[in-house]
Amino acid sequence: KGIVLDSNKMSIPGVNILNMKTGAEIQSDFDGLISIEARKGDMLEISFLNMIGQEIIIRDDSNLEIILIDEELWSD
Repeated sequence: KGIVLDSNKMSIPGVNILNMKTGAEIQSDFDGLISIEARKGDMLEISFLNMIGQEIIIRDDSNLEIILIDEELWSD
C-alpha cells in the first residue's frame, strides 16, 4: 500500500507499478493510491511518462510514499 506523489506533494494518477519478482502490475488510482501484492525483499519498478523512474525494495509492511521527480526539474 502507499501513494505516489510529485515533488510538490501532489498525487499522480496512472503511475505504473511492477513487482519485478512476481510480475504483478498495477497503476495508481485517481488519488495516486496504490495497493500491490509484495513481500519483504521484492523489488518494485515505478514509471511514469516524463518522470524519473525508480526501483524500490520492500523492507517492511509500512505504507510507501513514493516521490517522483519531473525529468525537466532533474536536468536543471
